Amino acid sequence: MIPIVGALLKSGLGLVAKAVLAKGKDFVALKTGVNLDEETLSDESILKLREFEATHAEELLKLQIEDTKSAREKEVALATSAETPLLNKLIAPILALGTIVLAFGLFYAMMFLNMGANNEKIALYLLGVLSSITIQIYGYYFGSSSGSAEKNKTITGFLGGVK
Repeated sequence: MIPIVGALLKSGLGLVAKAVLAKGKDFVALKTGVNLDEETLSDESILKLREFEATHAEELLKLQIEDTKSAREKEVALATSAETPLLNKLIAPILALGTIVLAFGLFYAMMFLNMGANNEKIALYLLGVLSSITIQIYGYYFGSSSGSAEKNKTITGFLGGVK
């Protein structure tokens, strides 16, 4: 799935890539008639996908909104349900906090501890990965919700109030 999405993004077909993630490659292949299992997309296939994206932009945006909405609703349902075990309610925040602690611990180690050359290369790689994850965590807990709400309002405005 990742190579397909990567090829679509590389070709500038972001909405189609999101549709593949949301509904699967078979759904998009059925709608477009393009075989997404090809190693590289032909110019003709890219043209068909661009036409599909242009004519079905509204439907593709609705899929994206529904996907985000269902994920948020699931989390709210888990957090507010009396039947959900405590571990299920706490696992995401614990993993987020643990990742942030690891990232800052590695920042500290890189700055103040003497590492060998090989260990330093590995630590730099891990630091990049943890930094990326930390950005996503902060976005989710502190910025993504308001940004998503604003984006959803903008998309709804473009769609003429269609829900």
